This record gives sequence, structure tokens and C-alpha cells, in this order.
Amino acid sequence: MAESKITVSIRPGNIVGLKRALPNGTDWYVFKGIPYAQPPVGSLRFKPPVPLDTLPTSPLECFVDGPSCYSEDVRFQRMSEDCLYLNVYSPQLQPKTPLPVMVWIHGGGFYVGTSDSALYEPPYLVQQGAVVVCINYRLGPLGFLSLPSAGVDGNMGLKDQRMSLRWVRDNIAQFGGDPHNVTLFGESAGGASVHLHYLSEVSRAYFHRAIAQSGTAFNDWLWQREPADRARKLARLLGGEESDTDEAVLATLMGASAEQMTALQNQCMSERDQTMLVRFPFTPVIERVGAVDAIITEHPARAAEKTFANPIPLMLGSTSDEGLVLRGFVKEKLPLYQTDPTRLIPVTLALDSEEQERSARDAIVKFFFQERPIAEETMRKITTILGDNLNTLPGYIAAELHARFQSAPLYMYVFSHMGALNKYREEYKIPPEEVGAVHADELYYLFSSSLYNTAAVQDHTESGRFREYCCNLWVNFARFGNPHATLVDWAPVERPAKGAEDSFYPAAMNLKNIGDCTMTTEFFYERFQFWKDLYRKYNGSHLLPKVE
Repeated sequence: MAESKITVSIRPGNIVGLKRALPNGTDWYVFKGIPYAQPPVGSLRFKPPVPLDTLPTSPLECFVDGPSCYSEDVRFQRMSEDCLYLNVYSPQLQPKTPLPVMVWIHGGGFYVGTSDSALYEPPYLVQQGAVVVCINYRLGPLGFLSLPSAGVDGNMGLKDQRMSLRWVRDNIAQFGGDPHNVTLFGESAGGASVHLHYLSEVSRAYFHRAIAQSGTAFNDWLWQREPADRARKLARLLGGEESDTDEAVLATLMGASAEQMTALQNQCMSERDQTMLVRFPFTPVIERVGAVDAIITEHPARAAEKTFANPIPLMLGSTSDEGLVLRGFVKEKLPLYQTDPTRLIPVTLALDSEEQERSARDAIVKFFFQERPIAEETMRKITTILGDNLNTLPGYIAAELHARFQSAPLYMYVFSHMGALNKYREEYKIPPEEVGAVHADELYYLFSSSLYNTAAVQDHTESGRFREYCCNLWVNFARFGNPHATLVDWAPVERPAKGAEDSFYPAAMNLKNIGDCTMTTEFFYERFQFWKDLYRKYNGSHLLPKVE
């Protein structure tokens, strides 16, 4: 079917999109590159986003993706500091009943990533009856540099996300979407972002359900360490002086090019951090009380204990083998782990001395390796430890805090499906005998991507059918706040019984195959008990991971 143009009127002006055909032959309406805030350039660099009252031209043609935010992702040539754009995809512009809305936050460690349709096009979600919005937000130093003494509170990228939710509230009805039924969903850094907004009363006003995929507020890589020192170091790398005041530091940063800052950002980390896997230089911070438009001003575990104005159903999960994605990197850096196994210690463990560090290291090595050496044959143990630290354990901490303190239903999952759309297994060349769904393997059961050639997987194949199943599951959660229309047996996590908190362990739905999805309490159980005891020894509780 030939594409045709379609005009929609939104608050800031008129936009023109395209009517196209979905895989099943029905229509959908695609609007790409819609600006949702003023360009964060010039004097607006490092500032919270400012609403866009009027489009640059009206009508504005929205046929191509807006530029991606600056990052080191070489696959995307169109990058700009002017990057606050979103894409809207709708199955019906004037439905009889408004449609559920799903707002996607991409991952990439707050360091790389984009909502570009070459990576995240949602035809199968739209085919299930959702209006899908995919957003860009500022990354790296432009999005997360923090120097409060000079007026830069940080978390600009998270504030961009919140601004996009305000845009959705104000405009999504024009695309057939229901502003009173918005689901925020994201993966990895996007999942962590979703959870941070979940813990932020101000953000919660803009969404009604949440899905955090392989990311929470407790993830090992999430919180920026020594943010003011990193800001000052970036200024020195850009030509500033050691003796500069913070005002002079800010002047240097304001005068630098976005490309330069992006290229130099890794050097702002310590030399050791630069050799670690999954460390990102500029990421979220806990803001000072009174910061403008703050996202979070206290330890996330404290925020998770609060009573919020409205209960918001939450879906939370990870893949069955998160860390296996790192196999190639671990193989490359194996000598570093052999000579220094303290690299296996989670960042969120509160260790005060070298003696405690040695003791924690020995406990980890003994539990995971038993009597075997750290070697190529035991690399899977290393990837398991890293996966636990980076994603799996934080998800279970978030689940337990939720079960203890929140009344909203929580649905946990483990994604273990192995098929033709496990694109990260493919990209990172995981050998077929190494069984397990790796970090981000669920993405292309939800989205389509020309970069990953997902169109080669036809709808009637096993993976094509599982893609439809996952999209149906996610959209039904968005529609109803529970997954039961797709999977009636998916039970919410039970609250721990009084006096039995210590034995809490949540049941999760194992998303394996159509007709073979069952609740499990076995996944991760023994490792969870080990980590719980280790955190109790050094942090006082596994529910209080150390953050800056």
C-alpha cells in the first residue's frame, strides 16, 4: 500500500506524518522527529529542559528521525546537541475508545543509544493496539554532568524524559492515545530510568504503569561516583587549569564543543574504572534537596519505602543470563581477573578496608569457583558474577523493597527464550553451547530494527510467533495493569509475611516459549542467598546497597 501524508494538530502547531502499512496489512500512522522541548543548546546547555511552545515551522514535516544525542555510537552519523525529539506510532488517530500509550526509554548506560527507528520501530506493539512513543534524551556529560556549586544539579537526561512525559500528557490524545493510561517502559539504562521515575512523586503524575527491563535504581553501574571531580577533570582535559574555581570550570565546559566533551568523557574516570567492564563516566546522581526539577534527592532504598499518592502497577525482570553478553570482553580481560579478583566485588558493597576487600573477594571466589581456578574454562562463573552484580541482584532488591513497602501489584519475569531474535547473543557471538538469554535479548521480541535485520524473521516462524506473544503480553499489561489477558497464571509477587521477611523470595514468570511459561522460585535462589549474606555482613542489609 502506498504511503500517504497525514496532518495532526498538536498544541505547538501542526505536524505531518505518514500513513503506512503494518505487517498484518492494516494502517498505522508514523510521525518521526517531533521536537518536545526547546533545543538544549547555548545558555540552555546543562539546564533542565524548557517546554517548546511553538514549532519551528507549522506545518512541520515529521518523516525522518530527529538527530541522535551525542555519543560514541558510530552507527548513527546524525548527532546533535539539539536532540530532544520523539517518534509517535499509532494504529488509529480517532479510535472509538482512546488507546493505551507506551513511552519507550532506550538503554545504553546513559552513554550511548538512541530512539532512532533503525533500532526501535514498534510495528508489532502497535499492531496489538497501543500508541507507542520513542524518545531521545541527553546522554554523557551533556545529560549527566553535575557540579552543584556552579549551578549544574545534574540528571538533565532524566529531566528530558520527564519533559517528554509532559508532552505526551498534553498531546497524545491527538494521536488516538489515552493520556490517562500511559505506560513507561525501558531496558537497561532505560529500565533504571523507569524505576527512578517510579520512585519520584513528581514524575509519577505522568504515567500509570511501569515496566523496568534489566534496570533499576539499584544497579551497580547506575550512580555516578565523585561527580564534581569528574566535571572538574573534564574541564582540565578541555584546557582548564587545576587552580580554576568551579565558575571557571563551568565557563570552560560551556565553551567546549559537544564532540570534544563526548570524546574525552571516559578519561574522567579513574584508570582502574577505565579498565572495568560496564562503567560509564556520566550517569545519574542523587540531587541536593531544593535542586530545580529534582528527580531524586535521597537514597533510592529510602525513596522505595515511601507511600506514594497513587499505586502504579509495576512489571520488573531480567534475562536468564544477563552477564553472558560480556563473554568476549571477559575473555579479552581474563588476565586482569586472574591477577586481581577484587574486580568481581560489586560496587554497591560497603567495604572500608583492604582486609574487608580481601575477605569479600575470597568469599565470592569460594562460592562461585569452589576449588577451581579463574581460567578460560571457568569464564561462565565470571559472567554469572558480573550479571548478578550488574542487573540480576539489583532487580531482586527492587522487588523485595516493593513487596515490603508498596501496595501496587508487582509482576516479575525472567526472559529465557532462545530464538532467531536474540540479537545480542548474535552480535556478541555467544557460542550455541553457552545456553541462556543475555542482556537485551528480549528487545527484538518487542521492536523491529533495520540494523539488526529483524524483518528476516517471518511472522509464522517460532520466533515470529513468540514476538507476537511478547508484544501481546506487554500491551495487555499496558492496557489493564496486569498480564492476565495473555498469561492467566502470572501471579503478582506476594508481600512478605510478618516475622518471615528474612525468608522472602519472589516468584517470577519464566518467559520461555508459548505454552511453556511457568512461575519459578528456583531461578537465582542460591546465589541470592549468598549475596544477601555478603551484603548483610558489610552493609547491614542487602536492601541498602551503597550509592554515592
